[in-house]
Amino acid sequence: MLQKVAVIGAGISGLTSIKNDPEPERSNIYSSVIINSSKERMAFSDFPPPTELPNNMHHSVMLLYMRLYAQDFKLLLYIRFKASGRWRRRAETETRVFDAVIVFTGHFTHPHLPLKDFPDSSK
Repeated sequence: MLQKVAVIGAGISGLTSIKNDPEPERSNIYSSVIINSSKERMAFSDFPPPTELPNNMHHSVMLLYMRLYAQDFKLLLYIRFKASGRWRRRAETETRVFDAVIVFTGHFTHPHLPLKDFPDSSK
């Protein structure tokens, strides 16, 4: 079943997300993926990876590390996995319903709005 996904943000991550068309039931990470940065560079600043984890972590070990972080800081209380609900996005004149929302807001503090480059956006 094809799902509708709202992508918020049109930077590098948003654009490549829109371009990507994954096959149903297929992960975008192949089974042998290992991160190409050391665990110290990938680490949360307030939660160093356990010493027994390899320096370059397989994606399954990276997932374990993120789960350990979430457990340690009791973040699972605030996360809903595989929510069955749908999302609504309301613009000034329309409402659309989506199965999922991906937000790519970037790390910049000041928005860049090149509206002159988009003739149809008068506001």
